[in-house]
Amino acid sequence: MLELFRYIFRRLDVRLGLSTVKGEQKSTLLPHNINAWYSLGSVLLVIFALQIVTGLLLMIYYVADADKAFDTVSFIMEGIPLGRLVRLVHAVGSSTMITVLLLHLLSVLFMGGYKSPRELH
Repeated sequence: MLELFRYIFRRLDVRLGLSTVKGEQKSTLLPHNINAWYSLGSVLLVIFALQIVTGLLLMIYYVADADKAFDTVSFIMEGIPLGRLVRLVHAVGSSTMITVLLLHLLSVLFMGGYKSPRELH
C-alpha cells in the first residue's frame, strides 16, 4: 500500500513539482516569456463566476412560463434597482465567455500547453 502512495506521489511530482514547492515559494520569479495570453484562463474563470452570480440574481425574479416571461423580464429591467445592469451583464457575459474560451483554446494550442508534463489537463 505504501508503494502505491509513493508511485502516485512520484507521478504527481513529475507533473506538478510537489517536492520543490517548499523552498522556492519566496524566490520564484516569473519567466521572461509571460504575456497576456497566459491570463485568458483566469479571465475565463472570472467571467464564469460572474455568469453564475448574475444567473442566480436573475433566477430570483424570472418565471419560466410562456404567458409570464415577457412580464417578468420587463419587471427585471424596469422595476428592480440595477436589474437592467444585471440582465445585460449576464447577456453580454455569455457571448464574451464563448469568445474568451475560443481564444484560450487557441492560445493553448499554439503555445503547446497540452504537452508533457501537462497532458492530463
